Amino acid sequence: MKAKIITALIITLIVSLGAYILWFHFILSLPLSKSPEVWGQFGSYMAGTAGITFAFATVWMLADTLRLQRKELKLTRVEMNRSANALNEQVLLNAQSLHIQRSYYFIKSIEENLNKEYNFLSTIHDQNEFNDQLFSNGNARIRLVSFLDQYMLLMHYKMKQKSNEEKEAIRILITPMTYKYKNIINSADQLGYLNKYNEEIKSEVLLDISFEDITFEKGY
Repeated sequence: MKAKIITALIITLIVSLGAYILWFHFILSLPLSKSPEVWGQFGSYMAGTAGITFAFATVWMLADTLRLQRKELKLTRVEMNRSANALNEQVLLNAQSLHIQRSYYFIKSIEENLNKEYNFLSTIHDQNEFNDQLFSNGNARIRLVSFLDQYMLLMHYKMKQKSNEEKEAIRILITPMTYKYKNIINSADQLGYLNKYNEEIKSEVLLDISFEDITFEKGY
């Protein structure tokens, strides 16, 4: 569009000047004047013909510049919003990563305690004396309750996570433990040791155990 305006200005200037020269020099055969008044009239003539076109072109180019500036400002705002959204997403991902990292260390610390109790409980469980030992051995009952309390703490921790991504990350960390401890937990449930816990957490535990049975057996 700018090229067309410039072309129109050049054509207007050529036509205006050419018409003046054609009329006064070729038709009227008048020589170049030495009078300032005549040259002043020539300037008025050019201002009245080509000047209007130049004034219009100036206004149009100014309006076009403002339009381009508004367009660039809009694009800048869009880019700034996109950058802000990307930054917010990165901050959120970093926060989630930090939370998952902290969760990892928390779960691993609980797992160490669970393994200590599990090693003792699995010994009497494998001897088919689990119920008798729990009935006659106060220490065994205390260690089973400690084991279950810590495992239920992990399940509660998993359930209170806000996002599905965080829940899934915690589930992946707990899954090997669930499969490892499932026999002890099932036996404890059959003996009624899970009844004291929140029904929602208890249901989650039993559901996870059944799910992990299928997952590990099929090798998913």
